[in-house]
Amino acid sequence: MTLFTFTPLDTLFFRDGRPYNKNESNSQVVSQFPPFAPTLIGAVRAAYARSLGWPEKEWDIHIKQKLGSGKDLSPVSFSGPYLLSKDKDKNKKPVFQMPASLVKGANGNLVRLRPGPERRSDLSETEKVRLPEPHPPTNKYEPVSDWLMAEGMQQLLEGELPDPRTVLDNDKLFRHERRVGNWRDAKSRTVKEDNAIYSPAHVRLARDVALALVATGLPEVEPDNPAPTAGESRMCWISREERKLDLPVAPKLEAVNGILRYCAIFITPLDIEGIGLPKPNAPYANLPGKLVSACIGRAQRAGGWLGTSAGAGEPQPLRTLLPAGSVFFMEADGAAANEVRAMHSARIGTRTDWGFGQILIGVWGKE
Repeated sequence: MTLFTFTPLDTLFFRDGRPYNKNESNSQVVSQFPPFAPTLIGAVRAAYARSLGWPEKEWDIHIKQKLGSGKDLSPVSFSGPYLLSKDKDKNKKPVFQMPASLVKGANGNLVRLRPGPERRSDLSETEKVRLPEPHPPTNKYEPVSDWLMAEGMQQLLEGELPDPRTVLDNDKLFRHERRVGNWRDAKSRTVKEDNAIYSPAHVRLARDVALALVATGLPEVEPDNPAPTAGESRMCWISREERKLDLPVAPKLEAVNGILRYCAIFITPLDIEGIGLPKPNAPYANLPGKLVSACIGRAQRAGGWLGTSAGAGEPQPLRTLLPAGSVFFMEADGAAANEVRAMHSARIGTRTDWGFGQILIGVWGKE
């Protein structure tokens, strides 16, 4: 298992699914963050291909056997991406997008959401559903867009509210930085047309913050460095370590009256193409039991470009993703505790070898 750490040499730029073309309004193009896994995976595979002698044309059979071909990653598999930040002991640990089951109450403190009593809803024409409600009850609360340190995530998995000191503002990890440029003719090196100004907002990581991927099946060579990463060929230094990433551990799971209540917290986006949206009171993907309720952020649309280096030069169709931080509240038979624990840090949904759908298992929360 190989841990890759991306250290930017300057700012980075990650496009979303919106157009970014000449003669279009580019004044509101803000770098997406964190990026989707295929962007960083492409950077790693290209860096390895260069180390393996890639002649800047289509990969030969020797490279494809080691790095996969086009959309097929076999024999390689990736997890992530993760955001790493140094803790007080100067160790780089993952930080997580705030789970949607945590909201901010009227007094500014964190409040946990959990399934409420059964109610009639337009989510189901035939059955009552259990919508997420604040526990303890409060009349006013709002979403939180911060990040959660590993220690806080461990507390949440075990049913506790995270210590406020484990909550990190976006500004402590990254900030957006506006850039202005002019399109110029490549031959004359002059600006000849109107509407030539473009103004993207790049992202700059804070000191001691980095992006990371975990991979299995890669050849034992060092990636070529520094490596173009994401839009506008921004550069990163990709470091490589043979170790796994230390994630929070699964808590003890106990059934109550024969029913095991657990939650699946997504730490990477879930690709729902081919499996559809989750429905209440029904099984979903390969999670044991049935879905009772869920806290889901706004859906994301991810596209991208599959370059000629891997055998296909074409834009990829937009796919629908449920964002990292989404939380599924599940109920399973009490005898399934070991099966549920085995799902901790597993990946579900579509394109799991591309890093999508990784979950952590926790409990609903202590009374």
